[in-house]
Amino acid sequence: MFDDIIFAKKPIYSFIDELRSKTDVSFFYGTRDWMNLKVQNDTPISNEIEALNIPVYYVDDASHHIYFRNPE
Repeated sequence: MFDDIIFAKKPIYSFIDELRSKTDVSFFYGTRDWMNLKVQNDTPISNEIEALNIPVYYVDDASHHIYFRNPE
C-alpha cells in the first residue's frame, strides 16, 4: 500500500476520475481527523475533490478511524 513510510504507491488522486466513472465516491473525515481537507488544503487530492464536486462528510466526535471511534 505504501511506497515508503507514509507515501502511497498509487495515490487516490491519480485514479479518482476513473473510479468515479464506475461508482459513486464520497469522502468521510472525523471532526478530529489529522487528515482532513482543511489540513490538506491545496494538495492534489483536495484539488481533485473540489474540481470533481465530490461530496465530503464530517463525522462528529471521531478521529481518523471513524469506524472505530464513532461507528454510529
